[in-house]
Amino acid sequence: APHTPATVLRLAPHRFWFGSVGRLVPVKGHDVLLRAFAPLARQHPGVGLALVGSGREEAALRELSHSLKIAEQVAFCGWRADVRALLSAFEVCVFPSREEGFGLAIAEAMAAARPIIASDTGGVPAVLGGQGVLVPPADEAALTAALERLYRSAEARARVAAALRARWASQFSPPRFFAHLQTLARGAIGDVQ
Repeated sequence: APHTPATVLRLAPHRFWFGSVGRLVPVKGHDVLLRAFAPLARQHPGVGLALVGSGREEAALRELSHSLKIAEQVAFCGWRADVRALLSAFEVCVFPSREEGFGLAIAEAMAAARPIIASDTGGVPAVLGGQGVLVPPADEAALTAALERLYRSAEARARVAAALRARWASQFSPPRFFAHLQTLARGAIGDVQ
């Protein structure tokens, strides 16, 4: 079988996969994502949610997926070093953090031209620069609505992905990214002084 990102992650083919990349810890908001995903999952058996990462919340999140009766549609993929190469397995990338700093995984999803739904917190809005779909942190209803909207509309997904990819190229492609990091570092040093 070809080594597509989906086969590498052992994800069922012919399923619409939302993907979330990050440590499985409370601040990352995967519990919010599972609850927000549940209504969509119950309505659409062909939808899946893949969580890429490891952490102390994993057992609790697995339990939550069972109690929400969506465990069949949730894949725990574990930690991956090659995450950038695997992002294309996902139709949409979701970053449901309660708090977030710079959000390197978000920049990687932008580079992979994935549509992104993310919490409007910390450094996220600055990274996205007005693109992507922002939802208030820990707002399950808003997150459900965002998941639903991008699930239903291939056109919306394509539009969001193209805008994010263009933003990445103008801001975060390697030469730009280095300059940007220097600016961020200077800002952080300024904050400390």
